[in-house]
Amino acid sequence: MSIERAMKAVFKGPEAKKLEVMDHEFNVKPASISRNGKKRTANGQISHHLSFRPDDQMYYTIVKQGDIVTSQEVKVARGGVSPLVAPLISAASAYMGKPVPPDKVEEVGRGLGRLVEGSWDEVAQLIVANVALRL
Repeated sequence: MSIERAMKAVFKGPEAKKLEVMDHEFNVKPASISRNGKKRTANGQISHHLSFRPDDQMYYTIVKQGDIVTSQEVKVARGGVSPLVAPLISAASAYMGKPVPPDKVEEVGRGLGRLVEGSWDEVAQLIVANVALRL
């Protein structure tokens, strides 16, 4: 099962590449895990594999005290083509008479990406939740 392969990659290595989970491909890297008494901390990275463009990255930190997750932080670094097509979106929208404000261009690009790729970050959160449960 894909989730089991992801957990093996996180806890034992090596990195699992092009791992398909719910119609999305991920590269799951081994986590850095530290222990201090009953406190365990995991720092890891999941890459959403994209074809012909930079991968999306999800970085996570999970802190668990005994059986309780005391904190979980997730950061996403969007890859894809949004940064590259932002000027085109801005120019095209202005030409069509519906200008998109500069601060909304990336949001529009992510929306277009969701139409093409689906909501990959929800699937990656499922992987992170499994890490938290097993830490």
